[in-house]
Amino acid sequence: MVNEQFAQDAKAAGVWDQSLIDEIKNSDGDVSQLSRVPEVLKDKYKTAFQQDQFRLLEAAGARQRWIDQGQSVNLYNNQTSLKYLNELYMYAWNIGLKTTYYLRNQAASKIEKATVGAAAPEPENITACSLNSDGECEACQ
Repeated sequence: MVNEQFAQDAKAAGVWDQSLIDEIKNSDGDVSQLSRVPEVLKDKYKTAFQQDQFRLLEAAGARQRWIDQGQSVNLYNNQTSLKYLNELYMYAWNIGLKTTYYLRNQAASKIEKATVGAAAPEPENITACSLNSDGECEACQ
């Protein structure tokens, strides 16, 4: 999904091209990792994982007093520290949040990018399994 505002800003900065699009896909949308992107754009287009989660909780805590039930507060964790998570949830509790909704963790590993670079290799010719295949099918072995 293309962020049209980022695309316009990148075009105005003269860095928008197919190789930048591929670099953005490879970095999972995190433009802060890309050396070609100007610092102004890196600061403007941060991911949810790069936002201060304590400030997000402060805003939710300010809204909470006017909400009868709970509110859907998503937290975005880009760290591996359980101490940080404990501090985050204790802070939410101390400022009076009744609940948080999802904890989104950044992936610990990278997945293959199917839309970047060369076309994916063609799959091997695998015939459908039949009961008469005499163990040639992986599932029948």
